[in-house]
Amino acid sequence: METTTFGAIQTTPTGGVSLSSKVFGVDLDALVNSLVDAKKIPITQKNVVIDSNTAKITAYQTLQTLSTALNKTVTNLRTPSVALGGDDLFARKAAFAQSSTSASPTGITSIVPSKTAETGSFTLKVNRLATKDAINSSGTFASNTATPITTNGNFSLNGTNIPVTTGMSLDAIKNAINAQTATTKVTASVIKVNDTTYKLGLQSTVTGDAIDVTGSDAQVLTDLSIAGSGATDTSLSAELVYNGVTVTRPNNKVTDLRDNVTFDLFTADPATTLSVDIRDDSEAVKGGIIEFVKAYNAVVDFVKTQNTINSDGTIPKDAVLFGSSALRTLYSQVQNAVSGTATGVASGINNFRDAGITLDANNKLVINNAILDTALLEKGAEIKNLFSFQAKSSNSNFNVLSRPNILNNIAGNDIVVNVLGTSGTGAATSANIVYGGNTYTATIQNGIIRAPEGSPLEGFAFGYLGPVVNEGGAPQTTTIKPTQGLADKIGAFLETSLGTEGLLNRAVTDLQDKNTRINKDIDLLNRQIDLYRERLAAQFVTVQRNVSILESIKSSLDATFNNNNGN
Repeated sequence: METTTFGAIQTTPTGGVSLSSKVFGVDLDALVNSLVDAKKIPITQKNVVIDSNTAKITAYQTLQTLSTALNKTVTNLRTPSVALGGDDLFARKAAFAQSSTSASPTGITSIVPSKTAETGSFTLKVNRLATKDAINSSGTFASNTATPITTNGNFSLNGTNIPVTTGMSLDAIKNAINAQTATTKVTASVIKVNDTTYKLGLQSTVTGDAIDVTGSDAQVLTDLSIAGSGATDTSLSAELVYNGVTVTRPNNKVTDLRDNVTFDLFTADPATTLSVDIRDDSEAVKGGIIEFVKAYNAVVDFVKTQNTINSDGTIPKDAVLFGSSALRTLYSQVQNAVSGTATGVASGINNFRDAGITLDANNKLVINNAILDTALLEKGAEIKNLFSFQAKSSNSNFNVLSRPNILNNIAGNDIVVNVLGTSGTGAATSANIVYGGNTYTATIQNGIIRAPEGSPLEGFAFGYLGPVVNEGGAPQTTTIKPTQGLADKIGAFLETSLGTEGLLNRAVTDLQDKNTRINKDIDLLNRQIDLYRERLAAQFVTVQRNVSILESIKSSLDATFNNNNGN
């Protein structure tokens, strides 16, 4: 549609109306825009609210990120085997070695215990490393294309026959041998000594295995000037002296010398004896504590920013969560745990202060390395109790498989589990749980003993691996006293807070829902304003037309009047 003009009124190609002139000195188009702008004030106010909510959402998401990082650090310190995954730092073991000479223990061997390795001490000496057998031809050949075979025959390597013929070059023989490497575990190469001197070399691909050439045709061995190296599997194996006992192994990665300990052998040094001590890895625990302190202090810094007040009593623009109940709840719960005590720990270190971890004037954690190092070295079990969840059983046939995050008043109290009957394989079929003077019938699922729903112990599950128990006979019983350390308390609260229905996610969702509703209101207001503009334009179009008619009548009357008066 083209633009058309009726006096001072223009119809646009989109069908709208534009008022392009003044009536009685009034710019109608500007007047309409002013009236419409006045109607837009509520939209501007709503957009301000959206911007504020969006800033809060971003701040809550930052808090979620910081809290997730904090939760990750405490998970590693709260005995994850009965928590929710993670790396149980208290289960790590480390090997500490001292050398009888100036040789560095790490230059001789690497000793890596797994988490299930037993602590203890032993001595170790590496007399010889495992090597790969090698055989080189005693004679030489003029070139790599020389044809040394004088009679067709077989070349046998570790029981596999490789046919060779008189027309085969040295390179071709090498290729024939390498085609069988997957079976023989032997590779061949042509060694160039100089321009007119070449040798055939054989190399085992595995340590500790001697190359066996027996079974080869005698003439073939003569033609290739190859003979057995004289090595034996024993002479090619690594030789170690463990606690005074000499042992051999076929390679330099030894995994069966001590249960759950891996030795990587680097250098043979018969003159050096290593004194090795395997114990709990206190350095790993300290590293985890340092990471926890950093993550906690990052949360403190964020909370401080959100709770800052200017000197004139106003709230800074970046303190968008000032007064947030979700922020206040999360921080107070975590801070209470940090400044509190481990629950159920009757004696020893049960608070951060005794471990050398204190709060400074800004409520941030500070580590006294000397105190913490001494505690880790001399009181490792107490540090473990300080941080983690513990549930020691009086009967080794029982263990805790799972438990609730929030222990309330359970920590420090006795839980008695009685297995009343089992299957023929020893899997529990009936059991009860005694707690607080009450006896609860346990639910059994695939041999797992679970506390019934609605009981104070709901969420606890126990495993039983013991002798068969006949119904009506003597039960198998254990007493378990759970304790809850500070890392476990913090982790338990954070997991709830960071969950789908947790307080942080709810705060974000509520703000997002509010913005959605406000945007719908804005869309409705915009439609109403568009209709209002159209209505105003139509009304002023009528005014313009009427004025145009009046002006036309006035002009006609003026002309008639002038004619009648001889003008």
